[in-house]
Amino acid sequence: MRFFAKAAGLSSALAALAVVLLLNAVPVQAQTGSGSPCGAETVIPAGQDDLRADCEALWAFYNQLDDPGVLDDAGDGQWGLSNALSSWQGVTIASPGRVAALDLRSSGLAGSISPRLGRLTGLTRLDLGGNRLAGSIPAEFGELSNLTSLRLYDNDLSGSVPSELGQLTALTRMQLYGNSLSGRIPSQLSQLSNLEYLHLGGNSLTGPIPPELGQLSKLDYLNFSYNNLNGLVPPELGRLSRLEYLHLGGNSLTGPVPSGLSGLSELDYLDLGGNDLTGSIPAELGQLSNLTSLRLYDNDLSGS
Repeated sequence: MRFFAKAAGLSSALAALAVVLLLNAVPVQAQTGSGSPCGAETVIPAGQDDLRADCEALWAFYNQLDDPGVLDDAGDGQWGLSNALSSWQGVTIASPGRVAALDLRSSGLAGSISPRLGRLTGLTRLDLGGNRLAGSIPAEFGELSNLTSLRLYDNDLSGSVPSELGQLTALTRMQLYGNSLSGRIPSQLSQLSNLEYLHLGGNSLTGPIPPELGQLSKLDYLNFSYNNLNGLVPPELGRLSRLEYLHLGGNSLTGPVPSGLSGLSELDYLDLGGNDLTGSIPAELGQLSNLTSLRLYDNDLSGS
């Protein structure tokens, strides 16, 4: 009986010890696991509530990566409790205490993009290009009203180009090329009145080129090459008086080469090759005095 009593007492003591060890392990797990470090003053100074909310959005992005360890190995730029948010790799803080830029191009990132990045409303520049990110472009990016540069090129992104991106009226540069995006080019992109650079090439986009894009009066670079676009080359593109580069090659565009393209007085490069264009080459293209490269190969053009 004494033996069993002692054994029972030993079991109780071991159980109590296990509980103590488990409770002591909880804070460590919260720091090194998926728990957010954004409540620590080592990461966010006291009273910086907006910046703390930005930190939470970044941490949601971190936890949606397949291997967040690529950011854990960033040395002085490591994400987490050991460093202030201002020193996290790729993160730039601007006054009055908001995340202004996230630049993680060519950082070996894989996984999907968290929609919570759309809460970084102070963001002016987002560059995740040259990674292995998959999934869709979050429609929530349309809430980034201060964004001037969106670069998601050379990833494995799929799905459509969100029409909500047309709400980014401060945007000057959009680079989504080299992905697997599908569906139509949203006509809402015509609302990007400050856009200067638009590159959607190397995807699987279908349907016609929206004629409304002729309203992008500040555009100087337009590249929709190597998609599955069809329909006509919109004559409205001839209104883009600042355009210097136009590449629509490698699609299934039909109809004539619009003579209205002669209105592109600043045009340096024009590539309509690898389509199904018909008819003659408009003599009006001879008015493009700044043109240095004209590529109309692999079409069904006729005439002299």
